[in-house]
Amino acid sequence: MASVARSVTERPPLPDQLAAYHQVLGDELTVRLVLVMGGVPLSLSPRPRAACQLVQCVGYDKAVALHDAVGKRVRIPLPKRWLAKSLAFQEVGVHEIARLMRISDVTVRAYLRDEYASSRQLDLFGE
Repeated sequence: MASVARSVTERPPLPDQLAAYHQVLGDELTVRLVLVMGGVPLSLSPRPRAACQLVQCVGYDKAVALHDAVGKRVRIPLPKRWLAKSLAFQEVGVHEIARLMRISDVTVRAYLRDEYASSRQLDLFGE
């Protein structure tokens, strides 16, 4: 069953909402940031403390660079479909992705097949 996750052969396109984070953090740390802190509002400091969760997640220098790039108060985006595909691209299995994201393996497989993208979107023009 993990073969479904490994079928992601290309890095998924980066959502626009993550562009500033990705520019500072790169691929791996952006995935880690979204996984650990996605959906959470943060107050970024130009001088974060070592015990700060953001510093523990991405490192001191990257935390300071994030403050400079995105501002003082942010809510870390949580694009779940992108996160599932990014983890699959890193060859993480379906069940592990489900555990990490706290969603079912059925939902992970649907994200990887883009089932939600086509089945939940209403037809705007009725064609």
